[in-house]
Amino acid sequence: MAIAITLTEMQAAAANPEDLRRFFHQEIDRMEPSRLEVLNRMLEQLKLLELADQIDRGFDADRAAGRLTQEKVAAAVQAARRANPYA
Repeated sequence: MAIAITLTEMQAAAANPEDLRRFFHQEIDRMEPSRLEVLNRMLEQLKLLELADQIDRGFDADRAAGRLTQEKVAAAVQAARRANPYA
């Protein structure tokens, strides 16, 4: 599959989110069907990265608010291990 994207096209599209959306739709429409699964996996990976970032921010906020201390984490780990002993 040849790459149909030029740097100029990407830079121009990046200037406006709606242009970028149209640009990506055009590129997807030109893709070989066999490559769509690869693109889907990449999008799923992006979603996972965004979720991990959201979780990190939540933990940071909890730490800053005093809701997540070493003592509370240790107690939670002990409780989880008691509830789910390792074989």
